[in-house]
Amino acid sequence: MVVDCIGLALAGGNDIVQFLSIIIANFLLGLVLACQTTWAVIDEGEAEHQSDLPASMQNSIAKSLLVSEALWTLANTSIRVSALLSISRLFGCMMHTSVWGISFLVTTLHGLASVLEIFLICRPFSAQWDVDATGACGNQEASFLVIEIIGLGLDLIMMIYPTISVLGLPISRKKKVMICMTLDAGCIVFVITALRLRSLNLIYAPDFVYAQSYFGLLSAAGVMAGIPLCTALQWFHIVRVTKAAVVKHKRKRDGGYELEGWWKHVQLLQGRPNACLLKTSQLLLGYSNRVYS
Repeated sequence: MVVDCIGLALAGGNDIVQFLSIIIANFLLGLVLACQTTWAVIDEGEAEHQSDLPASMQNSIAKSLLVSEALWTLANTSIRVSALLSISRLFGCMMHTSVWGISFLVTTLHGLASVLEIFLICRPFSAQWDVDATGACGNQEASFLVIEIIGLGLDLIMMIYPTISVLGLPISRKKKVMICMTLDAGCIVFVITALRLRSLNLIYAPDFVYAQSYFGLLSAAGVMAGIPLCTALQWFHIVRVTKAAVVKHKRKRDGGYELEGWWKHVQLLQGRPNACLLKTSQLLLGYSNRVYS
């Protein structure tokens, strides 16, 4: 998973504000939703079993948790869309436009299906937590598995494709390793997906409040861990840029990129016919030098 704030190292001006806004908005969303989940379980439910709660309180907590899960789903979808924007910015010339269009479409439909599944899997809605409700639910295990596996597949594609593309570029091995480590920093979030899949048995747990709270907290952990992991190296860059803003620039810049350190590599590539590789190498080498310099 790669957050779109990768543009901080590639773009300037209004783009930096835009990318920072994406990061801050998602983090604040995660913070608010984590507080909502904690409040719903501890303050309202007082850590009691669902069967010990009044019916009205059960309904209130259950609806709150399901809405929370839907919002977490939207947050995860926004991160995946941001990842695709970053990848298309860096590697767009190396893949057919239709492939990116299909990727955006699948990601959007996956997020929409995930939200609709939460609210439409049971009719009536209260049948999800009320065992006495008259109604029926669809195959929750199957829908859960399909949605989680598709999400895992999307994340793997977003991580593997940039790595393969970087390994094929005519740059030094050291640069390849640094760039791949940066682009794939969010791979540890796959632990969250593994925990969700391992918790499949909680779908039919007798205590709906506990089970849904656990899923909600896993979703929260995925979003709130993914953003810092994918952007950690960028904060060092922001600090350096801030310090450099108060002193006189000693080096000339071309289009916002530092030429020294990677311009020699670009000169070596000038004689090669593949303009796409040249463009991608320029972007990635400039990006890695700004992060690690």
